[in-house]
Amino acid sequence: MRDRKVRLLIVCCIAIVIMACGGGGDGNGASEEGQTRATSYVVGPVCQGTPLPEAPSYTQTSGTHPIVILELGSDGNYQYGFIDPDAYSLPESWDGDYVEEVELVVCVDQEENTLIEECPYTFEDGSGSAVLSRYATEVTFRLVEAQTGREIATDTLLGMPRECRDTEEFVEGSEGTSVYGQVYEDLESWLRPYVEIP
Repeated sequence: MRDRKVRLLIVCCIAIVIMACGGGGDGNGASEEGQTRATSYVVGPVCQGTPLPEAPSYTQTSGTHPIVILELGSDGNYQYGFIDPDAYSLPESWDGDYVEEVELVVCVDQEENTLIEECPYTFEDGSGSAVLSRYATEVTFRLVEAQTGREIATDTLLGMPRECRDTEEFVEGSEGTSVYGQVYEDLESWLRPYVEIP
């Protein structure tokens, strides 16, 4: 019994030492490889014109030029989260995980949703009705060189939502739901000539 307690104590001590040395996560962006993680705290200021000297220069040479995509938050800072990973993903080779490999930053400056149609539905059992609201989504992007903060390109893309169907499913008790347009595919097409150069 005493041996088991000693072993448990040793395992706990090892776990604490690993976390203290950074193995349990890092708040300052440092990584085991000696590179700096491309966190929004580190890379976000590029969207506000602050250069990131540790990043490589963007040269329009053949190959893949890694990017990060950051959107303007309600607090005025740029953060990750624009692309819903359950809905879409850009090519994995485009990902810039570390500052030392990020050449380009995509800044999502504005996103507006405009109601374009409301489709009414009546429940099959006649107990009530619900509405499906369709919203077009307009998003403004800037492509910026990470190292210098220099703007390379800008564009506004419009995503249209799917059409209303003959039948729709609604959450029980709700008065309706909404569908929004997405610009993910158009964004990938717009970025490709800058990111993947033959």
